[in-house]
Amino acid sequence: MSPVSRVPSAVAVAAGTLAAATLTLAVVLVGLTAAQAGRILPGTVVAGVDLGGRTVEEATDRLAPALATAARTPLAVSAPGRRVRLDPEDVGLRFDVDATVRVAAERGRGGVGGLLERLAAPFVDVALTPVGTVDPSALTAWVEDTAAALERDPSVGDLRIDPAARSVTVVGPHGAVRVDTARSVTRLRAALLDPARDRAVLAATTSPPPSTFAAIERLADRVADALRAPRVLHHDGRRLIVPTDVLGDLLEVRAAPDGMGSHPVLHVDHERLAARLGVAAARTFDRSPAPARVDTGPPVAALTSGGSTTFSPVRVDARVVPEVTRTVWVARRTAAQLVELVMAGERRAEADLLVVTPATTADTLRPRRPTHLLGTFTTFHGAGGARTDNIRRLATVLDRSWVAPGATLSVNRRSGPRTCADGYLPAGTIVRGELVDTCGGGVSQVGTTLLNAAFFAGVPLEAWQPHSFFIPRYPAGREATLFYPRLDVAITNDTAGWLLLRTATTPTSITVELFGRPRWAAVRAEQSERSAPQPFDTLVRVAEDVPPGTERVVQPGGDGFTVTVRRSRIPTAAGPAPPVERWRTVYAPQRRIVEVNPADAPAVDAPPAVAAAASDG
Repeated sequence: MSPVSRVPSAVAVAAGTLAAATLTLAVVLVGLTAAQAGRILPGTVVAGVDLGGRTVEEATDRLAPALATAARTPLAVSAPGRRVRLDPEDVGLRFDVDATVRVAAERGRGGVGGLLERLAAPFVDVALTPVGTVDPSALTAWVEDTAAALERDPSVGDLRIDPAARSVTVVGPHGAVRVDTARSVTRLRAALLDPARDRAVLAATTSPPPSTFAAIERLADRVADALRAPRVLHHDGRRLIVPTDVLGDLLEVRAAPDGMGSHPVLHVDHERLAARLGVAAARTFDRSPAPARVDTGPPVAALTSGGSTTFSPVRVDARVVPEVTRTVWVARRTAAQLVELVMAGERRAEADLLVVTPATTADTLRPRRPTHLLGTFTTFHGAGGARTDNIRRLATVLDRSWVAPGATLSVNRRSGPRTCADGYLPAGTIVRGELVDTCGGGVSQVGTTLLNAAFFAGVPLEAWQPHSFFIPRYPAGREATLFYPRLDVAITNDTAGWLLLRTATTPTSITVELFGRPRWAAVRAEQSERSAPQPFDTLVRVAEDVPPGTERVVQPGGDGFTVTVRRSRIPTAAGPAPPVERWRTVYAPQRRIVEVNPADAPAVDAPPAVAAAASDG
């Protein structure tokens, strides 16, 4: 038979074979379906329980205990460096047995895929995941709490220091641990819903330690040595002892960055140091500054004349007293120094203090050191009382004043307001021709004494004004009143060197001295005779507390007059002398004021008072 004639026969045979196979498969499927009707496919496994060939009721009864056990079985969760336990009940794990059995029962029940599953069921086991739920908020909270206990920053290590036992325990370095909360929640949820799994791994990352164990051990050796004896800081013969218990309590470990990461270093917190030792350290090391000064010694000449007289400069051996620097204990400096001592193994060191040098030093004073007493004057007053206190206070303010070449010294600018709040006391002041008590009264005596010292020093007298009436304790025509801010005494330094003003007081006197480089060989004061006398009058006032037939003198009277003062200055070098200076002063009479009993009052009113400017007499 030819090949062409055999083709139809081959096709027919193949078709017949396929038809027979199909019929056989159909018969098998019908048989399987009949055999598996109402039962779960063989090989169906849930939570380790084989449900194959069982009815829904049988599967439910068999699966329920297994899922109940799985819902109570803790999950071991591995984390970096430790293992933690997760109780399913804490995160709301619940299994739905009925829903799980329905899923198992529907296996192989639909479509071509279902047919294939039925055919393979007798030969292949299939593990199904049970249907269940986990409380997402509770699981997230558990992961976050666990992360809080596990996570850590990298550490270079630490030391546990026990100063009492003088022991040091090393805590080694470790790397960082970070937990990925979202990934961890996903992992743990899958593990919880799979009863076949009893462990899971937390999603976390770690980093290597930033330093070595040897590095922290080296610090431990230094601290252990430091606990054997105290540290001593000294300065200028003064000592501060830092006991070992204090030092051990203050030392701590910090991380210091370096090129490769960080390394451990010792540290002392300066605020804790100040709390422990600040009072003792400040008492030991803090010292107030004192500028360099020129010691001129006690007054070298006395000049008290109120009339015509001559004064020549007096050579002096003015000694420069060196300055005293200010030292201040600073906690931050000592904290760093203690660390340095511990690391170096040293027990004593010069204290690292803040040292402040005064602006006026011996080096700055020596070039301008005075060579002569240029002018001096002394005035006298009664002992004791508020007036004397005021004089001493202002004299102290002016003492050791330096006046640069070309500069002007003003008493008012130097002292400022002289108020009771500044420590001045109420004392006699001329107000409208009468002495009344005001704060700072009596300081005009300082102004008068300074005016006379400057007069005989030959320097310009820039500002001064005599009292309205003559006060016998002062030189006539060479006296000045002070009343802040209107009435002032001011002098200018017209010499080539600095002027140094010194004051000295006794219970009954004040002396003002001016030291410097002399410009004049001598200065002469000439006082004219008093002229144009003006007799005083008397003011009678009534006072209930004055006994009848007597009088109380409130203010003694004094005649007015006119006087002229001349100043002649003789140069130290050859050449013409400057013009003679003249000052003409007209003193008004000082009214006598008495108080009498009303019964003794005169019938005619007394003349009105003469107005006069106020001054701190």
